[in-house]
Amino acid sequence: MEVSHCSNFCSETVKILVDGKEYTEHLCDFTLNSPVFEAMLQPNCFKEGIERKISLPEKTGRQYEILKMALSPQKNLSELMNLTFDDCLVLLGLIEEYQLNPAINEFSQQTISNQKTSTDLLLLAHQYNLEKAFHLHLQ
Repeated sequence: MEVSHCSNFCSETVKILVDGKEYTEHLCDFTLNSPVFEAMLQPNCFKEGIERKISLPEKTGRQYEILKMALSPQKNLSELMNLTFDDCLVLLGLIEEYQLNPAINEFSQQTISNQKTSTDLLLLAHQYNLEKAFHLHLQ
């Protein structure tokens, strides 16, 4: 019975409005990976849940691409590992904003190991409380 519910739930869609474009995404991609999106998309709580539509007016198309990668880090690990430093900063901000906890564990280790300079590493470690990952990288 639960599998059927999950299958039905995962077949539901949500419209995401970003940078003047509308994307249709699987609802479960957003609600299973982010408590923020899960709360927003409750069917009888918020406008977004009732309409099954989320507007992200302050996000660019590139930020949305990065957000989608973070929502499924296991599927997108190779792309995440090849992000530029600036994209890494964007991604870490999105992870924090939308509480993408599964993504932070995957991504923090990869980000730390991919950055080229000590300054980059220190900035990331300090800004996103990744000191433990930074120390592991040094060993």
